[in-house]
Amino acid sequence: MIAKLPEIDVSPALSGTPSGIEQVGREIRAASENIGFYAILGHGIPVDLRAGIFEANARFHALPTDRKLEVKLNPFFRGYQPLEGSTLKISTVETTTKPNQSESFFIRHEVQTTDPDYGEPVQGPNQWPHGLPGFREAVLAYHDAMREMMTALLPAYAFAMEQDINEFRSLFSPPSTIVRMLHYPPHDQPRGNGVFGIAPHTDFGFVTVLAQDGVGGLEYKPRGGDWTPVPVIDNAFVVNSGDAVPRFTNGHFASTPHRVINTSSEHSRYSVGFFFDPSLDTVIEPLPGFGGSDDASPPVRFRDHLVERLDANYPERDHV
Repeated sequence: MIAKLPEIDVSPALSGTPSGIEQVGREIRAASENIGFYAILGHGIPVDLRAGIFEANARFHALPTDRKLEVKLNPFFRGYQPLEGSTLKISTVETTTKPNQSESFFIRHEVQTTDPDYGEPVQGPNQWPHGLPGFREAVLAYHDAMREMMTALLPAYAFAMEQDINEFRSLFSPPSTIVRMLHYPPHDQPRGNGVFGIAPHTDFGFVTVLAQDGVGGLEYKPRGGDWTPVPVIDNAFVVNSGDAVPRFTNGHFASTPHRVINTSSEHSRYSVGFFFDPSLDTVIEPLPGFGGSDDASPPVRFRDHLVERLDANYPERDHV
């Protein structure tokens, strides 16, 4: 039997009441322990903001390739990743040798030139295409709204992991954030030939909050289960745990493998991922109450973990 994707109304937690935080925290805990994938409703992100980021996504990817390459992925992991521009090299899921059939535009959290970390790995300038009026404004508005929403949900995640709220917040002070605007062109590749829109993988960080269009193609593989399609739910976001979550919980919560297969020969697929991760200097290790196992992964600074994965999986990005 295919388990139904959990749907969580997060509005009680966003209200800030203790009872609302506990209610949503319990639901996040159940979903994270059993599946690691769930949909959130009641998130408060305006429909027009979501429509704006999808319009911006389509406008950017409709540009000629030479225009997009003007903002090719830079050493700080910001900018355009071309079609077939990545092949998954580090994965705990399965080995793939064929490049992903997708292209992306990335921005990360803004870093001021006066910041002491400016110029360090992943701590540099975003890049913006020329000749797209309103594009930057739409992308930053979406980023800021998503960051605000996820920051407001941190108490519910703290409750889910049975952590002190203030101590848990400190792990995300400030958060590391990414907006990834994805385009999967139409193609007619058959299933089972090793070609994916994005190959099977787990995400690197804390949680990914995905907005997807109606084309579908996202699949996840729960513990002990088979690949399962993720339904398209109107005005919902799909959330999945990244690799920091099982490291924080000593494997108690799942980081669930997922992949994208777009076999449509007629329709492009568009999606927008928002990655909400710990501060780059946070040490990822079992939180209080989850330690004491010989099987625990060794502590690692999130910055080092992230850069290792990026260097392995995106070696073609421009370097200084």
